[in-house]
Amino acid sequence: MKPTEFIVENSIIAQEADDMHRDHEVQMARSQLYSTAQAAIQIHRLLKNVSEMEGLEGWVQTKIAVASEYLESVRDYLKYEEVSQQSEMMPFAEAAADYALDKMINETATGGASSAGGMATSMSGPTNKKTSGVPKKVGNAYKPKKVQVGKGVY
Repeated sequence: MKPTEFIVENSIIAQEADDMHRDHEVQMARSQLYSTAQAAIQIHRLLKNVSEMEGLEGWVQTKIAVASEYLESVRDYLKYEEVSQQSEMMPFAEAAADYALDKMINETATGGASSAGGMATSMSGPTNKKTSGVPKKVGNAYKPKKVQVGKGVY
């Protein structure tokens, strides 16, 4: 047997052991969570018989709070990992982003003349003329140029 064959054989064995260990960890976690859920339900039922006047001892409340925080942190981590994996697989629609950016720029530019550089518009003309419904520039307002967004501009 060549020395390199021994290294390859050991790495395959190590990988198989790691795979089996990971599978076992997931099953063990699921079993522990099931047991925890059963205990939580039983505790919830037992607390129905305890009045607010009786209360709980401090150490009991602390253990319940810590267990809750730990489980919530694991849940939040797993949800984040799930969302992260899904977002990596979602294709980016550049056309949709460009459309949204143009819409945002146009809404901002035609929002009124309340700020310096805003574009004042009026949908109504003189009372004796019919209007076409097209906004027209009022006064001396600055008309902003369309912003070009491209590579390197954020």
